[in-house]
Amino acid sequence: MHKEKVKELIKMAKAVKACKPELRELGGAKGDTDLYRLYWDNVIFCIGNDFPNYRWMLGNMPNAAENGILINKHVKELPAAAVILGTSITDVSVTGLDQCRYWVRHQSSINIQASGRALVVVDAYDSAAVNVTIKDKATVKIFTYGNNHITIAGDKERVSVIEKSLNNGK
Repeated sequence: MHKEKVKELIKMAKAVKACKPELRELGGAKGDTDLYRLYWDNVIFCIGNDFPNYRWMLGNMPNAAENGILINKHVKELPAAAVILGTSITDVSVTGLDQCRYWVRHQSSINIQASGRALVVVDAYDSAAVNVTIKDKATVKIFTYGNNHITIAGDKERVSVIEKSLNNGK
């Protein structure tokens, strides 16, 4: 079963023009642990290319949530880094000197409470929603790659929203 899963992933990776070194590494994956590590090692490529798509992940990566990849989940507290896919609804409170990094895609939403001197960076794709409540000297940076819904409550000057393009990163 694992070899079939890897062959299918390689075919999908070629379709989104993955680089040869990554394809070789994917071909050498021994199990799901390697697949999750490869996903995180290449998270910007994976999330930017919707690879593998979340529907495939639902059926083939049963421990995604335990590995920081949330698919169609409602989660009240997130780890310091997470990928949020499908129709997930997530909440996170970032305080003190904490630093967090999130990628949110599809119709998912993330609700962020940031305070103290916390730093939160979010990449938002498709029609994902990012809702921020910010106070103190916290900082939130949101990079948007789609028709995102962004709401900000509190010190709006401490939140940066930067529009990007999937085509050239600018």
